[in-house]
Amino acid sequence: MDARNLIHSKTTYRIIRGEHLLVLAVSGGLILWNAGNINWLRAIFAFAIIDVVGYLPGAMAFRKSVDKKIDHWYYHAYNFAHTYLVTGVAVAIWAYFGGFEWAMLAVPFHLSIDRGVFGNILKPKELAFEVCEHTDEEILSALGRKPSNIRTTNDIDELVSPEVLDEVLAHPSGNLSLSKRNSKFAVDGVAGFISYREQGKHLWMFGGVHAAAEDAAKLLDQFASFAAASGKRVAAVQVRASQVELFTSRGFTVNQMGSTYAVKLEAYSFSGKKKMQLRNKINRAKKDGLRVVELGKDVPADQDWRAQLDAISQSWLSEKRKPELDFMVGDLEGDLLDQRRIFLVMDAEERPVAFISYVPVRGKEQPGYLHDLTRKIADAPVGAMELCNATAIERFQAEGVSYLHFGFTPFVVDDEAEGLACGWLHRAIHWLRKNGARWYPTDSQVAYKTKWGTDWIEREYIAVRSVSFRAAFDLMRLTNTI
Repeated sequence: MDARNLIHSKTTYRIIRGEHLLVLAVSGGLILWNAGNINWLRAIFAFAIIDVVGYLPGAMAFRKSVDKKIDHWYYHAYNFAHTYLVTGVAVAIWAYFGGFEWAMLAVPFHLSIDRGVFGNILKPKELAFEVCEHTDEEILSALGRKPSNIRTTNDIDELVSPEVLDEVLAHPSGNLSLSKRNSKFAVDGVAGFISYREQGKHLWMFGGVHAAAEDAAKLLDQFASFAAASGKRVAAVQVRASQVELFTSRGFTVNQMGSTYAVKLEAYSFSGKKKMQLRNKINRAKKDGLRVVELGKDVPADQDWRAQLDAISQSWLSEKRKPELDFMVGDLEGDLLDQRRIFLVMDAEERPVAFISYVPVRGKEQPGYLHDLTRKIADAPVGAMELCNATAIERFQAEGVSYLHFGFTPFVVDDEAEGLACGWLHRAIHWLRKNGARWYPTDSQVAYKTKWGTDWIEREYIAVRSVSFRAAFDLMRLTNTI
């Protein structure tokens, strides 16, 4: 073992244990030789306090944990209480105030039993708190080395073929995970990937695990080890209901975070009493001379038209007077532009006033498009957005597209918390639904999505290993909420 190779062979490990057995023999012999001069109450206390502080809390938490993952503080407590440096300082303070006595031998006696008899030295937080077998990948992670079968990149094309991507990326908002601002994690031999971003003490997964059910568990376990090796905690947003059991089985607390909406286009119609106001807005926009064009089909998708999109976005952001949300929303970055369909609203003077972008939704469940970015200038005519989306719907129907997804809306949750969900977090999300308009306009988003007659609603969840204010802070920073 040296500064670059942090590992013992069986031989060097036995030598280390042998040295501590020698300490055990010397301290044990001195204890027996001076048994009549020892204050046994103090000796027992000195022997026991090391485990009372450093071992027992972690051992109890480990036994209660479903996935045998416990907080890093238990490891820090163990290592703090089981070093000769810390215990030596405690003995020195003891001697300063009370003088040296034979009862102090209980301290090296305890530590030498741990190291010499049981072989327990210190506990790396990347491994299990109690003794058990670990995979080679977990051992490498504990050594700070990435296993050779793990690959990370920002470019999904380097990890997953288009055919596999179409199979595993069935999440309604899955296309947002492909942004090059997100890192991608994959394991050789496992068809799928995890999209994530680092923020503070967390690696935040977007959309859970993008893999088939039979591969998702292995991918999540490997990612958790990968994160632990970096000293990070794992958390996830917009986890689908089908993966709730997977995350809870790995020790995550899983709460409903919001809902996602969609409408089936096969027999979709704008008729009916419930869509009267919608039709009125669309008709008004048409009477005002508005028309809708699609970039790349009706007009060229060149730099001039892109510049007009940017101008609308800048006008929209200026009107909002606050930073644009991030991570769980789309953007117009260049690496995904070729996958987007953008419908642009022109007013009677042929001036671009609004646009909506749509991205593909893959998979076999509800394939189609996701209604993603919506932007308009401050004085955009009434009905501009409704006409834009109606035009897109009619074109999608003509192309045989199955579903139009309206995406995720946070804070739209059931009245009662589910299963093992955190009660106070559920109440906090409810509070944000009622009082959080300054951070996200939930009610207006729900009203916009439901007026189109959405007939498919799915719950989406947040999963965290440890519900904490730090996790909430990291998520708010990541999403640009604060």
